[in-house]
Amino acid sequence: MLINEKTLQALSENGRLLARGILVPSGVLPKKRPEQEGLSASGESRAEFEIRKSQRRRGIQTPSKKPNNLEKEGFDRRSFSLVYYERLFADVGFLVTHIANNRVQQVCETTVYTGFGKKLPFKKSPENKLIAPAEVENQLKKLWERQKANQHLDLREKITSEVLYCAHEDDYEAIFYTQDYFVTASGELQKQHPFSSLLQALYLQQTYEKCCHRALPIFKYSCLTNHFEALPLKSEDDILTMWIDMCFDYLKQAISPHNVSIFNQSVEAIKMGAMYGHFARIDNFTACAACTRYAPGLQKKINEGVETLMSILKALNGRNKVDKNLTGYPVAIDDRRHPLKHHENTRVNPPERGNPPPHPDLYKNYGWS
Repeated sequence: MLINEKTLQALSENGRLLARGILVPSGVLPKKRPEQEGLSASGESRAEFEIRKSQRRRGIQTPSKKPNNLEKEGFDRRSFSLVYYERLFADVGFLVTHIANNRVQQVCETTVYTGFGKKLPFKKSPENKLIAPAEVENQLKKLWERQKANQHLDLREKITSEVLYCAHEDDYEAIFYTQDYFVTASGELQKQHPFSSLLQALYLQQTYEKCCHRALPIFKYSCLTNHFEALPLKSEDDILTMWIDMCFDYLKQAISPHNVSIFNQSVEAIKMGAMYGHFARIDNFTACAACTRYAPGLQKKINEGVETLMSILKALNGRNKVDKNLTGYPVAIDDRRHPLKHHENTRVNPPERGNPPPHPDLYKNYGWS
C-alpha cells in the first residue's frame, strides 16, 4: 500500500487507522538483565524497547529466563488510539494502516489507564476480558461513530479512546507527530516547542530503520482538523537550526538576573529539557536527547551551538542586559533577536533561518565554514 496523505485521510475517515504514541522515545530505560544480548551498557531507549518487544514471535526464544520464553507473540495489550478528530496519547508515534482484527484485544471509548504495572489491573479484572475477533468490526465502528459525532468538540472536551492491540513491528507503516496543545491534569492547555515533536519523529524514524531495516515516512497530524501533511526531507543544516532555535527558546525562558542556575546545567541536560520539558524528569528512565543517531559531526555542531548560546546569554546576563519581551520571556535586550544570528554590537537586519550569524567570531564555534 502506498502511504501518503490521501491514504491516511481515507483510512481515518473509515475508522481503520490506529496510532501508537511513544512518550519520550529517546529516554533510556534501566538495564534489568546484564546478560541480555543486543543492549547497550546503559540499557535501551523507549523506542528500541517498543520495537524489540513487537518483534517477538511464538516459537522463537526471547532473552527472558522465564519458562514461557518461547510463547511470546508481539507486544501484547499495547494502548492505541483510533485516529479521527481525537487527542492522541503522545506527540509522536507509529501509525498502523492495516488492523489485524485477531490481534485487537479490547476497544474502549475512553482511556481505561491500562498502561501501568505491566497491564496488571487489566489482566486481573474479570470485567476486562478480551473481545472475540468477530466483535472487533462492530466495536471499532461504534467507536468511530462516537468520534464522528464529537469531532467539533473543544480540545479540552475531546476524549481519548483506548484500543488494546498486540503490536507487530511490521504493522507500522508510518510515523506521526503532532504540534497540538495537550491538556494537563488541571485542564490547562500546554504546548511543547514546535520543533520538539518533529525532532522526536526523526529519532523514531532513525531507530525503526536501524532495528527493522526499513524507512518509514513521517506525517504531521492535528486532531483539530484530522489533517495529515507529509514531512519533507530535512537536511543536516535544517536539523542543526531546529536544535539551536529550540534550545535558545528553552534558555530564554529560564534565564533571569536573579536566577542563573540554568548555566550550571550540562549541554545534555539543556537539550533534554528543551525537547521534553517536564517529561524530561520522569523517574523510570535516564535522560537522553533525541540526537544520538546523527552523524558525529552533526552532534558536535549541535553541542557547540548550545555551548555558544549559553556563553552569550551568560555574558549578557552578567552585564544586566536582560529584560522581558512582550510575552514575558527573558531575552537579551537586543530587540529580541537570536544571539546566534544577530550579535549585540552588530546593527544589521538578522539573516534568514539557516544562514550564518553576522558576527565572524561565532562562525567557528557554531560549526559554519
